[in-house]
Amino acid sequence: MLALIATLVLAQELTEKTFERVRDEILPSKEDLKWLDIPWQPTLWDGIVAAQKEEKPVLFFAMNGTPLGCV
Repeated sequence: MLALIATLVLAQELTEKTFERVRDEILPSKEDLKWLDIPWQPTLWDGIVAAQKEEKPVLFFAMNGTPLGCV
């Protein structure tokens, strides 16, 4: 993503008009931020307790390594 941003910026002169276009392209949309609406819990146990109270399932997400896949 950063490479894309750098390419967009370096490929053209940065003016007020181009700045607004680049800014609008890199800012997350409302669709991109929907994950913030999920009531995430800080620990697995807190999630289990909250799920039992609401009779809902638990989504447990775990990963090994870095988000960029550089392990």
